[in-house]
Amino acid sequence: MGYRRSRTGGIAATHGSATQPWRQFLHRAMIFSGGGPPPDAPGVSAPPGEPASPVAREAAEALAHRCAPGVLAYPVLVLVTALVVPGAGKRLWVTVPCGILLLLLGLVRVAAALSFDRSYAVSPGRWRRTFHLGAYASAVVWLVFVLHEMNAGGDAWPTWMMVLMTAGISAGTTTSLCPDAPLLKRFLLLVLGPMILWGLVHGGRDGTAVAIQISVYLAFILVQAQHNSSPSCGRRSPSRRCGKPISAGNPW
Repeated sequence: MGYRRSRTGGIAATHGSATQPWRQFLHRAMIFSGGGPPPDAPGVSAPPGEPASPVAREAAEALAHRCAPGVLAYPVLVLVTALVVPGAGKRLWVTVPCGILLLLLGLVRVAAALSFDRSYAVSPGRWRRTFHLGAYASAVVWLVFVLHEMNAGGDAWPTWMMVLMTAGISAGTTTSLCPDAPLLKRFLLLVLGPMILWGLVHGGRDGTAVAIQISVYLAFILVQAQHNSSPSCGRRSPSRRCGKPISAGNPW
């Protein structure tokens, strides 16, 4: 603790002169490590459990609002496939578990979106991890179902129907997941990348066509994802980017 002369001529104590360099070092170290600034750092007035930056909360809220309406589309597409694809009844041992898992994951993701205000206030990191886990799990289960149907369909039209369904889901995520650019890009690679490998392994005219078309589509949609994931998407002005306002965004 040091001392300084006040304006009135008296002696005033200064508590931060000796420890200020150490506090600055601790402040920068915590930010660099991803833990954020200390709770008593200047300018940090958020209550416990709340992030210091309102931008992070707005982005997370945009994710919840955009994804909630359409996450149940996955089991619906599984049901449509089971009803219209020839021979699907013989593959119910895969279709039924995938449909049930996608339904359960959809309900969990809807519950996470509806409880955003309460859950995010308690633990923002836990809410974000739960949201990411739900998105990745839905992508993996959907991919298992799609690849199984493509293997069964071979060069027939059901394979191209699965490609179109997956392309539609991927296009929707460029809006629904645009507030979180890393999540969006990883989701697209996770869903479309294995389908490219499927086409290369399957070979033939149709397999090669699938690989080439999905590769071109993936390159295009990654560029679109980068464009949609600008700082304005779902954050500063959600009504001006990503097509529609958050409340009316693409459900996928």
